[in-house]
Amino acid sequence: MSNNQKWCFKEGIFAGAAIIFMLFLHGAVPFLMTPTLGQAVWTTGFAQSFSHAPWYSIYAQDFGIPKPAAIAFGLAGAWPTSLLIRLGLHPADAYSGMVAFWLIVAFFSACKIAKNFGATRSIALLGGMAWVSMTIIWKHASYSMVSLGIGLLSFYFLAVLKLFLAMPGTTKIHSINDSFLFSGNFYCCIYGWLHLYDVCQRR
Repeated sequence: MSNNQKWCFKEGIFAGAAIIFMLFLHGAVPFLMTPTLGQAVWTTGFAQSFSHAPWYSIYAQDFGIPKPAAIAFGLAGAWPTSLLIRLGLHPADAYSGMVAFWLIVAFFSACKIAKNFGATRSIALLGGMAWVSMTIIWKHASYSMVSLGIGLLSFYFLAVLKLFLAMPGTTKIHSINDSFLFSGNFYCCIYGWLHLYDVCQRR
């Protein structure tokens, strides 16, 4: 099925309902609820400090001795949160907005993967909702960046899938060897499974 097929009204309603369900499940609804407290306080502490400096700053300007503190992990959460704080959002709402954004990215990435493997749009939306509703994601809310990292595995997989589909057959084999040299184990596993799938499809 073509990925460029136009959306129908029913699919749009289904997608909207799936996103709303997902955000309520994770508690990532700006102005209404926040996924967690501890990680939200930690992340927004850095985010507020980032917001007192130029937009490209990744060092806390308000704490850290003798120099501004560098964030140990979670920059992909703290920096977007700081942008939302700059727009005038309360830190808690900015944190919820950041989590909501990455969850929506994970949701549509999972949908896109399903579409690439031949699923209809309705089935892809259902699969995307099933992906972001996994217990392992929302149970890690107290480790917010771990939770988002697990959810965004679909986004990482989609990136590798797009690269794989864009390559000629012979290049794929060489790229697997290169990925073992230059990439993490996760990408190697994805590439290996995709190559196995490609071989089975050709046969």
